[in-house]
Amino acid sequence: MGDQTPIGEYYLSVTNGEMRLEEVAHEADALDPAFLAYEQDMMAWIDAADDDTRPYVAAVKFNELPDIAVLSLSPQSRAVLIETFSTAPDNRYATQALPRLKRAMLGQAEFSDPMAPEVDQAFFASIKGLEGQEMADAAARFVNKLPDGHAMALMPDTQLHMLKAFQQARRVTPDIRRARFTVHENIDQGDIYEMRTAFREQLADTLARDPVVQRGVEQWTALGDDARRDVLQHVVDTQNKLAGHPSVTVEVEDTALRETSQGKQRSRGHYQPDGPVRINRSHKSFWDNPAKVIGTTVHEVTHHDQLLLGRGYANGEIARDDPRYLAAAIFNDGVTHGYVSARTNTGHYQNQLVEKLARATQSVVERRLDDLGLEARVGSTQSQSGMAAAVKASDVTRSTATPRVPR
Repeated sequence: MGDQTPIGEYYLSVTNGEMRLEEVAHEADALDPAFLAYEQDMMAWIDAADDDTRPYVAAVKFNELPDIAVLSLSPQSRAVLIETFSTAPDNRYATQALPRLKRAMLGQAEFSDPMAPEVDQAFFASIKGLEGQEMADAAARFVNKLPDGHAMALMPDTQLHMLKAFQQARRVTPDIRRARFTVHENIDQGDIYEMRTAFREQLADTLARDPVVQRGVEQWTALGDDARRDVLQHVVDTQNKLAGHPSVTVEVEDTALRETSQGKQRSRGHYQPDGPVRINRSHKSFWDNPAKVIGTTVHEVTHHDQLLLGRGYANGEIARDDPRYLAAAIFNDGVTHGYVSARTNTGHYQNQLVEKLARATQSVVERRLDDLGLEARVGSTQSQSGMAAAVKASDVTRSTATPRVPR
C-alpha cells in the first residue's frame, strides 16, 4: 500500500517510488474511464504502426493526451513509449514528447516534492566511495546492465554524473565506450535539437545563395588547389560567423590511407582541436566534386562548434537554464574526453552523437548545393586570380585565433 496525497478530485499514489494520479472514487459514482480511453486509443495506433513510422505515431498520439491521461498511464504503456522513443533518438517528434513523459514518470513539483526514482538512487549507490578508474568502471557496469530504454528515463543530473564518472577513467575500456555511447544517445537535449535543425537550414541557404560559393562550384574544375582552398576558407568563415565563433584556417593536403578497425580507408578530411581543418586532395574523385568537398568542410567545422560549446560547459560559461546546456555537456564529453576514432572502433566512430550531428549538417548542405543544378565547367571565363579576388572581396572576415584544447 503506498502513500496517497489528495488533490481535489484526484489523489497522488506513490508505491515503491512510482507515482500515479488516480480519480477519487465516490460511493455513488463509478470511476470515469474517459482518460483510460485516451491511453487505449494511443496504444492501438502504436500497435498498428510499422517500424519506420512508430516513433512518429507514438509521439504525436502521446502529445495529444490530456495531462490527466499522461499522469495515469499504466506502467506497460510507459514501457512501450520508452522503448519506442529510444529507437529514434534523432526523431524530432520523439524528442519533443520525451520531456513530458519524464515528468509523468518522475512526478511534478506542483503536486509533490520531487523524488529520485529508484534507478537513479541505485546508480549513486553503485559509485559511492569510489574514485578514478574504479568509479568509471562501476558506472559503466551499471549503465550496461540497464534494460533497453531505461537510460532515457533517468534524470538529467544522473546522466551528467554518469558522464563525469566516465571522465575519471585513466584507461577507456570497451565497456566504458559502450556505456558512454548509451548515455549520449539517451540524454534529452531539449531545445538544442530544434536550434540545430534551424541552423543547418540557415547555413545551407546562406551558402547556396552566396555568389562566391556559386562561382566556386561552377568554376571548380578550372581552379587550382590554392583557389579551391580560398573557396573553402570562405565557407569556413561563413559558417563560423553564423555560429558566432572565431574561425579556423583550412589546409589541403595529401592524406595517406588510415588504419581503421575494418582495415585501411581513405579520409576526406579531419579537424584537430589545436589545428586547422584539413581536406584531402589526394582522394581525386572526392576532390573534384565541389559539393562533396564543401559538405566535408562544414562537417569538420561542426566539430569546431561542438568543441567550443563543450569548452563553454566545462568552464562554467553556459548556465543550466541555457537550452544548449545538456548538448554542451555531451559535446564536452564526446569531443574532449570520449571521442572514438575509426582506428579504435569504426562502428562507434560512425554512430557516436557528435559524428551523427556533423553528418546531418553535411548532408543538408550537400543536398542544397546539388539542388542548385550547378556543374563544374571546364574552360570557364573566370580566372583563378579573379576567383581569389572574389573571395577576398566578400564581406566575411576571419579571426585567425584558434582555440587550443588539451586532448
